[in-house]
Amino acid sequence: MHLQLTKVRSGKSTKRYARLVQSYRRGEGMPVQKILANLGELSDREISNFRLALEASRKSKTVEGLRNRHKISILLLCNEHGYPIRWSTLPGRTRDGHALQDLVGNIERRDWAHGVPIVFDRAMGAAGAVARLCKSELRFLTAVRRSEIRGYTNKLPDRALTDLGGSEEEAEHRRLSLEAARRVEASGMQKVDESLYVLDLGVTTRGLKLLEASPICEQDIDIEKLEGGARWLLHARRYRALLDDKTFATQADIARQQGVSRARMTQIMNLLRLDESLQKEVLAGNYGYISDRSLRTIATLRSKATQKRALLEHAGSTRPVDPSRKPRFEQRSTLDASQGSSCTSILKCSWTCARWVRAPR
Repeated sequence: MHLQLTKVRSGKSTKRYARLVQSYRRGEGMPVQKILANLGELSDREISNFRLALEASRKSKTVEGLRNRHKISILLLCNEHGYPIRWSTLPGRTRDGHALQDLVGNIERRDWAHGVPIVFDRAMGAAGAVARLCKSELRFLTAVRRSEIRGYTNKLPDRALTDLGGSEEEAEHRRLSLEAARRVEASGMQKVDESLYVLDLGVTTRGLKLLEASPICEQDIDIEKLEGGARWLLHARRYRALLDDKTFATQADIARQQGVSRARMTQIMNLLRLDESLQKEVLAGNYGYISDRSLRTIATLRSKATQKRALLEHAGSTRPVDPSRKPRFEQRSTLDASQGSSCTSILKCSWTCARWVRAPR
């Protein structure tokens, strides 16, 4: 779905009329455009606002469980009184962890951010996110994910419950719940509520790693091992180098030499509108397989942050680069606590035991 503009000249004035259009392909592959709404004459500000809204709006599942609904996410950083001091609008399908890590990148250079503790959502409780927070040198508090707790301690009393099982009968379920409560209390957990028990695990230390892609050498890339948009992106970078060193005067000269139309050459060169650092990540296969058409669409987005969010969203639903091929680029750890790095997290962990006995599905 996109905004289509039509210019109409009337004397010395020019008016722009807009309509909302949805593009798709029929079963036989023929492209079709369906007009959803005629918006009439719009000002520059109205067109800009409409494009931003379309860019942010994405269909996804809501918190209430409603599917296929348009959503726009809002990221807030509030002070101790609940007043927002930083905010941004994001596409509705943006993952919480990616949005929060972008926020960390924006505030870690601010002096005021290092003088106060910042409480983050549990989306920052994964090991990689905690490593990123440690690298930023911010004072922070976050909740460790349930799947990550064993990375910090082996003192969990869950073995006392492994033989309990479950039951759909109400009386048996009640008996098993009481037995589970008795066992966890015997293991040292403290009762907070009827179905909530807490164990203070004290202070623990864990080594963390933050992995980043190593720089790539474009001359070492085998174009035959690239797929989809990554292959055409490498072609575009090489064509740009030929133009820069005056081997060819214009893109049209390259198009004639390669035997493609000038329109196709323009499409290829438009891939260079993607941010330089993101181009290298695409060539390294960090976002999996991405088609030429999808990459051109992402390259038209305005900012690096928006382009990166779109690539991350695409990576969550696409297949990886062909795993049968030898990896082209090695991953290196730029932050390794086991080797004396400063990225060692010392956290006070608490483990919550809630509703131990559940009926089998």
